[in-house]
Amino acid sequence: MAHRILYLIHRSDWTSTRLADVLCGMGYGIDFLCHPDGDALPDDTSPWAGIVVAGGIEGSMVAPERWPWLMDEIAFVRREIERQRPLLGLCLGAQMIACGLGGRAVPRPDGLMELGFYPVEPTEAGAETMSGLAHVYQAHYEGITELPQGATLLARSDAFPVQAFRYGSAIGLQCHPDAKACDIAGWFGDNESEIGRPGVQSLPQQLRLARLYEDSIQAWTERFLDRWIGPAEMRSVA
Repeated sequence: MAHRILYLIHRSDWTSTRLADVLCGMGYGIDFLCHPDGDALPDDTSPWAGIVVAGGIEGSMVAPERWPWLMDEIAFVRREIERQRPLLGLCLGAQMIACGLGGRAVPRPDGLMELGFYPVEPTEAGAETMSGLAHVYQAHYEGITELPQGATLLARSDAFPVQAFRYGSAIGLQCHPDAKACDIAGWFGDNESEIGRPGVQSLPQQLRLARLYEDSIQAWTERFLDRWIGPAEMRSVA
């Protein structure tokens, strides 16, 4: 039985995450791995029931050659999708999936970013998967503008055309359901250099919206992960 999740993070202290909390409640152990800090990517992922690839630095998809670890992770993600492993990408993780399979992620030419709580709209194909996530935390200025051939769009927004998609065994979410209300001030501080850009909500506004939408995001995350991976006791490795 595989009762553990491999969770790729891009800073060693980014371990407070709603997804990990919910997965633990479903019976999984979480193995955080921070490749930028020197953790090796495993060749054999069979000990894990699924893989989560978290968000990270901005500007990465514009010039990925600047970050050797990023190229390694894109190759890792592509390989695991080819192996049909359950894989979930968040923000940068979603962009890795898209770009690694022939898609494209770039900043908006007008400099608009999403930093705060914004609505997402399910597509017809994504109605079952994405419904109930009316507003969710976002922290990005790059966005996926082209999906790989064969990908299915699950959700969109007015500012960024791709908010969620599926490709084979992988799901990419441009948004951050992993961001907990108690951590929003920290997320804001991590993005302090972006304050003043169009699309950036103030910290008081983000804290107010975090309290308003916390319960709905929590409920959606529980439903989503139940569909994506299911309870640990139901998983097995052939």
